[in-house]
Amino acid sequence: MLWLCIYLPKLSLEALALREDHPVAVIVTEKNKRRIVALNTAATQHGLSNATLLTTALVIYPHLRILEGSA
Repeated sequence: MLWLCIYLPKLSLEALALREDHPVAVIVTEKNKRRIVALNTAATQHGLSNATLLTTALVIYPHLRILEGSA
Protein backbone atom coordinates (compact mmCIF):
# COMPACT_ATOMS: atom_id res chain seq x y z
CA MET A 1 0.00 0.00 0.00
CA LEU A 2 1.33 3.42 -0.96
CA TRP A 3 0.59 6.65 0.86
CA LEU A 4 1.00 10.22 -0.26
CA CYS A 5 1.00 13.26 2.00
CA ILE A 6 0.60 16.72 0.50
CA TYR A 7 1.03 19.93 2.51
CA LEU A 8 -0.97 22.82 1.04
CA PRO A 9 -1.07 25.56 3.70
CA LYS A 10 -2.59 28.24 1.44
CA LEU A 11 -5.03 26.08 -0.50
CA SER A 12 -8.09 27.90 0.88
CA LEU A 13 -6.71 31.20 -0.45
CA GLU A 14 -5.29 29.88 -3.72
CA ALA A 15 -8.55 28.14 -4.63
CA LEU A 16 -10.31 31.52 -4.59
CA ALA A 17 -7.73 33.10 -6.93
CA LEU A 18 -7.66 36.32 -4.91
CA ARG A 19 -5.33 39.19 -5.71
CA GLU A 20 -2.15 39.14 -3.64
CA ASP A 21 -1.92 42.92 -3.20
CA HIS A 22 -4.70 43.18 -0.59
CA PRO A 23 -4.37 41.45 2.81
CA VAL A 24 -6.78 38.51 3.15
CA ALA A 25 -7.26 36.08 6.03
CA VAL A 26 -9.27 32.88 6.41
CA ILE A 27 -10.71 32.46 9.90
CA VAL A 28 -12.42 29.67 11.83
CA THR A 29 -14.44 29.89 15.02
CA GLU A 30 -13.42 27.55 17.83
CA LYS A 31 -14.72 27.83 21.38
CA ASN A 32 -16.27 31.25 20.65
CA LYS A 33 -12.94 32.64 19.41
CA ARG A 34 -12.31 33.58 15.79
CA ARG A 35 -8.77 32.63 14.83
CA ILE A 36 -6.77 33.09 11.61
CA VAL A 37 -5.85 29.82 9.89
CA ALA A 38 -4.53 31.10 6.54
CA LEU A 39 -3.10 34.36 5.25
CA ASN A 40 -1.91 35.64 1.91
CA THR A 41 1.50 37.24 1.42
CA ALA A 42 0.18 40.79 1.74
CA ALA A 43 -1.29 40.00 5.17
CA THR A 44 1.97 38.56 6.47
CA GLN A 45 3.81 41.65 5.22
CA HIS A 46 1.53 43.72 7.49
CA GLY A 47 2.67 41.68 10.51
CA LEU A 48 -0.18 39.17 10.76
CA SER A 49 0.41 35.46 11.40
CA ASN A 50 -1.49 32.20 11.70
CA ALA A 51 -3.25 31.53 15.01
CA THR A 52 -3.74 35.27 15.62
CA LEU A 53 -7.15 36.12 17.00
CA LEU A 54 -9.31 38.11 14.62
CA THR A 55 -9.73 41.01 17.07
CA THR A 56 -5.94 41.35 17.34
CA ALA A 57 -5.52 41.15 13.57
CA LEU A 58 -8.06 43.92 13.04
CA VAL A 59 -6.17 46.16 15.45
CA ILE A 60 -2.97 45.56 13.47
CA TYR A 61 -4.65 46.02 10.07
CA PRO A 62 -8.26 47.31 10.20
CA HIS A 63 -8.91 46.86 6.44
CA LEU A 64 -8.18 43.13 6.46
CA ARG A 65 -10.46 41.14 4.15
CA ILE A 66 -11.92 38.23 6.12
CA LEU A 67 -13.17 34.92 4.73
CA GLU A 68 -14.96 32.42 6.96
CA GLY A 69 -13.60 28.89 6.78
CA SER A 70 -14.90 25.69 8.33
CA ALA A 71 -13.25 23.99 11.26
